[in-house]
Amino acid sequence: MTDLSNPNIEGVYEMNVPLDFRLLITLSSICSLRKEQQHTNILSNLYQFDELEFLSLSEQTYLQSGTLQCIYLYIHQDNGKLFIALFIPNNSRVFIGILDSIRENHMPNLNKLLKNECEKRLQKGIDTNLLPINEHQFEVKVDTDIQNIWKRFNKIIASLRENDMETRTLSIYLAIQSNISICDLQSSMLSSLNDYPKVTLSIKDKTNLYKGLDWQRTAARHALQHYANANIILVNMLEQCRYLHIPLGNFPDDPCLFACDLFYARHLIKHNH
Repeated sequence: MTDLSNPNIEGVYEMNVPLDFRLLITLSSICSLRKEQQHTNILSNLYQFDELEFLSLSEQTYLQSGTLQCIYLYIHQDNGKLFIALFIPNNSRVFIGILDSIRENHMPNLNKLLKNECEKRLQKGIDTNLLPINEHQFEVKVDTDIQNIWKRFNKIIASLRENDMETRTLSIYLAIQSNISICDLQSSMLSSLNDYPKVTLSIKDKTNLYKGLDWQRTAARHALQHYANANIILVNMLEQCRYLHIPLGNFPDDPCLFACDLFYARHLIKHNH
């Protein structure tokens, strides 16, 4: 302990390192059961940390295209108003909930808006496969009680898993962009989120976005812009995750700083520090 009080020592690396970061350092994005454990734990779904070992991307590709289906959830709360949209690309359905002081739907032509957003990106050379170019079926409901909105979306999100099990379609993960923290959403507002793996899109809309009288139109335009960008962003995130050897759900808000910590920690372990 005397050495630690030396003024030349600014800190001790590895103190207070979160457990999930330790897992990312050692097991990365792909791991398997060690050979010596395969016979003893063949029927188990729970494993000890030292029973697992790292697999490189040369041994196993991480998240090949077409192995999962992404559902995009957009939530923005501002000035006592709320706009929530759940986009399901596989069947081109969109559920929208709006909290307003009166039950009036001022939505513009949403398919036209989405088409315009996709055309802008096509003109910039974005791959068609990354854009939601199909015509979508929008189901919009305006409410004056926020609890009714949460109840509705809890039912919709919960039903996704039931439909998935019945039709045996691809497993689902949710890409979430929200200015309400996911912890708060899961604990009190949208408890059905607990049933799904989640990827956080760290993109924030500006504050006071819903100040104008035509705020519903503004909200719709921003939501569709983000939806048009979502797949582009997710593909980019996945490439970075493969480079960093981390799961997509653990993608950090600051990937550059996180990468420095991660690679430095792995370097120390590799050299027995």
